[in-house]
Amino acid sequence: MIPTTPQPSRPDRPDRPDRPSRRPRLPRLPRFLRLLTALLLPFALLTLPSSAAGAEEGPSAQAVPWLSVDGNQITDEAGRPVTLRGLSVLAPRHNSECAECDPRPIADMIDLSVNAEQGWHNKVLRLPVTEWAPNDSLSLEENFAQNIDPYVQQAVELGIYVIVDFHRVQNYGDDVAGGTPQSVVREFWEYVAPRYADVPNVIFEVYNEPLAPADWPTWKSYITPVVDAIRGVAPNNLILMGSPNWSTMVNEAAADPIADANTAYVYHLYPNQGPSSAANLDARFGNAAETIPVVLTEFGWNPVGDFSDAVTAGTTKCWGVGLRDYLDERPWISWNAWVFDNYWKPQMFDHDWNLLGGEHQGQFVQNWLSQLADHNQPGVDNPPGAGDDLGVPESHSGTVVENGSAGYADTGDWVTGDTAHGFHGTDYRHDGGPEAAPERSATFTPELPASGRYNVYLWWAPDPNRAPAVPVTIGHDGGTAELTVDQRAGGCDWGLLGTYDFTAGADQGVRISGASAGYTVADAVLFEPVDGAAAAGPAAGAAGGRR
Repeated sequence: MIPTTPQPSRPDRPDRPDRPSRRPRLPRLPRFLRLLTALLLPFALLTLPSSAAGAEEGPSAQAVPWLSVDGNQITDEAGRPVTLRGLSVLAPRHNSECAECDPRPIADMIDLSVNAEQGWHNKVLRLPVTEWAPNDSLSLEENFAQNIDPYVQQAVELGIYVIVDFHRVQNYGDDVAGGTPQSVVREFWEYVAPRYADVPNVIFEVYNEPLAPADWPTWKSYITPVVDAIRGVAPNNLILMGSPNWSTMVNEAAADPIADANTAYVYHLYPNQGPSSAANLDARFGNAAETIPVVLTEFGWNPVGDFSDAVTAGTTKCWGVGLRDYLDERPWISWNAWVFDNYWKPQMFDHDWNLLGGEHQGQFVQNWLSQLADHNQPGVDNPPGAGDDLGVPESHSGTVVENGSAGYADTGDWVTGDTAHGFHGTDYRHDGGPEAAPERSATFTPELPASGRYNVYLWWAPDPNRAPAVPVTIGHDGGTAELTVDQRAGGCDWGLLGTYDFTAGADQGVRISGASAGYTVADAVLFEPVDGAAAAGPAAGAAGGRR
């Protein structure tokens, strides 16, 4: 995550693992013994005492294919494209910090994340690993035994991938104020990497969010010896590479990638970085993803309130929907949503463990994972129809008049904007200031395919600085209808103005006035046919994308 303040220091408490470290040590076994273990483990589990967690229903270890990089795509061993989609859990060291959160064991959350009966279809678990000696009460060995290995073994048994995330949010470098010495990063990976070198489930995220120096060549020089050390003991595991400035410099990485054939590049995305429009996301990571493999190992949102902050504040309609549409259209970009918990922001559950829905992200992410559970998965051919659920379905269809397109006209000085969350198309217009400006108006005149009855909808990007009573006039066969729209709220979707009769080819449509104090937005208007009004032909300018 991109924090506004440094992460809290580690708790002074004796930590306990949420699940006993009793799982088979698959990394230390030769390959043929691992296969034998996978075959015999279900029978062995049946002999465990019933008091052992999950003994009667414990899943057997399941093999997954090794993952590799091919161009800008992650692939399985047969060369099939793979899209990893999953969840990040809370760093185990922090699971008891929030008294009002009624914390649940991390192991229980991992089990829940793959529980299809509960609606969850996590395919790749991200496990954040926070401090160890000398800044922690635990040694690296103790931290590994308590806070890494039990959960990695659990993920292996569940048959999913697991990202071991070196979860520092810190400057880097031996001579940088507050910087993580390179020796500390190497110490971690030289201990962890060989233990999972034979396990295809395990992915290495080498450094969560290096901050400064915000310079890719400096970072590349710092981290390359770490990659070389990993490759010396673990030649096959997929590596995920962060970058300075909170893991946001993938454009620089694309121009000068790490010299490793099996490294993908990390981007962390939150609403404070701007709208989920194609133009903004292209510039941040999408263009880079055309040439190098990019994985969003963190993204998330919640509306303003108890479950968000200045970095993560956004809504499902105005930010999450656009992000999903963008990523679904680019399945070569894998992702992990942040965070599958009720403590660190932006959470997916409230403090009573109710899944957050509506404009919060929890229910939306659950549905997203469920709908794409079988899409671009490793080890199988992508089944026919698996792409049918890609993207968020259009709420309405018909003839759209966008600002700046044919059928749009304005009077006065309107300003083009593209920074607000949730606008339609590529941009929007606003009337330039908070003062009332009755001399400014914007008109949307459709080229309708047929005369008939139409639902008329308005789209705007909301904000507290918007006009609370925007005058809107609809010209139709029966005359005119006048109403006002509060653009401070709602928006980010088609808002119904009413249903009216129109004559194709007539000078009829919607007029928006800047006469109300506050910023007035002119974005797009949709004319949706009712009762087969447009049966004579396809709707010109039909709504094809929400953003």
